[in-house]
Amino acid sequence: MKSFVVSDIHDHYDLLIEALNRNMFDENNAEHHLIVCGDAFYSGPQPGELFVFLRNLSQKGRLTFIYGNHDIELLDNLKNNRFTRKANRTCAELLVKFLTDETDLTDNELIEKCNELGFTDFLTN
Repeated sequence: MKSFVVSDIHDHYDLLIEALNRNMFDENNAEHHLIVCGDAFYSGPQPGELFVFLRNLSQKGRLTFIYGNHDIELLDNLKNNRFTRKANRTCAELLVKFLTDETDLTDNELIEKCNELGFTDFLTN
């Protein structure tokens, strides 16, 4: 097995893919495993794309996800039905918009959508 280790992605899916491509990561190669060392999600532009990518790797057993402080805070916000920082709300908004095309949702609606889409469960596991 070949492991690829990244950290502090902060929702920058495009930059993650660029770095993985430069290092010959192949998401279809069963011998390639991605290790994310914290802060995958927070304040960047592409949480939806990142979630889909990481969830697919996780479902194939090819992802190790280590929580960072921002991931823990976001999960806490989703589980406790409140956003303590604008960046957490923005992450949820962009994720929901990417996956459902829905916008202008209340905090409770955003949290409910994150639950329905499996994002909260993904962060929990």
